[in-house]
Amino acid sequence: MDDYQEELLERDALVQDASNADVEDDATEL
Repeated sequence: MDDYQEELLERDALVQDASNADVEDDATEL
């Protein structure tokens, strides 16, 4: 995987964490 795609995945993961912060449930483990 190239750095660009990896950076996108990391950024997406951060967004997912932020949006799941107040809804702590099984969805956070996906």
